[in-house]
Amino acid sequence: MGGHVVGVPVLIATGVNADGHREVLGCEATPAEDGAGWLAFGRGLVARGLSGVSLVIFR
Repeated sequence: MGGHVVGVPVLIATGVNADGHREVLGCEATPAEDGAGWLAFGRGLVARGLSGVSLVIFR
């Protein structure tokens, strides 16, 4: 087999629906956890139909 494990950042977006339940909106492996990666991730969510965002928290 000879493989190896490499750690990579994973960006995850969660939201709260109208019933107050959390839902995963998106999950994406990225080469770097930087502004450009978050921007591309957010734009991808919007392209898939995300709208009406009231609050964004980066952690």
